[in-house]
Amino acid sequence: MTTHATRRLLTETIIDELQVLPELLRKAETRYYEAERRLSEKRSLLAEAEAKADAFAAERAAYRRSSAAAPAPNAAALLAELLEAQEEADRWKAEVDFLRRRHDNYRVMAGLLTNA
Repeated sequence: MTTHATRRLLTETIIDELQVLPELLRKAETRYYEAERRLSEKRSLLAEAEAKADAFAAERAAYRRSSAAAPAPNAAALLAELLEAQEEADRWKAEVDFLRRRHDNYRVMAGLLTNA
């Protein structure tokens, strides 16, 4: 059983959190969507580099009758950037999910306090 002062403090804390969380969630979502956009750009750059390498290898094979595919000159760097972008997007996705759950939990607590 809680005292009136404890209940009031808990209510004020929940109200404060419910006022702050939507803005934090909005910022995290914005960063997540930016990270997803950068990830998409990295994927398309890597696909473009691989396509260029395949085209170069096909030309080379036609002239030299060699089927050895030439790796894209900066494929390793692009792949590293892609992995880094994927990790960043995953971190922001986790942050967004955490803030959504936290916001939902505070809404449930506020509802329980108003009904009690």
